[in-house]
Amino acid sequence: MSEAKLLVPLYPRGTLPGEVTQQAHGSLEHWHWEGAEKYRPKTSFELWAVEDEALYVKLSTREREPRALYTERDQPVYEDSCLEVFLQPRLDDKRYINLESNANSTLWSAIGERRDGRRFLRELADPAAIASPENFVDKAGGLWGLLFTIPLGLLKELYGADFSFHDGQAMRGNFYKCGDKTPLPHWGAWRPVTENPPGFHNPECFGNIILREVR
Repeated sequence: MSEAKLLVPLYPRGTLPGEVTQQAHGSLEHWHWEGAEKYRPKTSFELWAVEDEALYVKLSTREREPRALYTERDQPVYEDSCLEVFLQPRLDDKRYINLESNANSTLWSAIGERRDGRRFLRELADPAAIASPENFVDKAGGLWGLLFTIPLGLLKELYGADFSFHDGQAMRGNFYKCGDKTPLPHWGAWRPVTENPPGFHNPECFGNIILREVR
């Protein structure tokens, strides 16, 4: 299988949301650990970045009745209907962050090199910088989704003051849809993961994410 690569538009500092006309697009086509009854809600994502400000990840899924029981920060939202962003911002640092949320915008956020031994971001960075994602729910249309904002300031706290968004910057990551305790458990991914543990927490399976300056 060829190496996946997303070219993510990098906009100038001060670009407003309404001025964003280009995004990197993708969809979740790989489903794992399926039972006899396959459930594969159509899920897609968009990415863009703004220089000196933030990386934005928007995930949308076709799911009419998402389970959304958890309401407190860092509760196990992966048991609910959940959308997830896993991102390794620096290739010279094996740690990656995982941002996971249900349709209530209840955020689970942690960092580490593997599934074991992870630490919540609130233990390492200013909690005010770790905003819950914006949610949108269209029950009539059977659609819900999240906009994750990953501020540059947060990444500097986690990965060093020299971290920046710049043209040609290489990162790695993956995007997931899951629901461990939903009526129809499911685990979807942008890039396929191994069928064995650690499952989603397998950075060797991440795809390449490259920032490209918008000219």
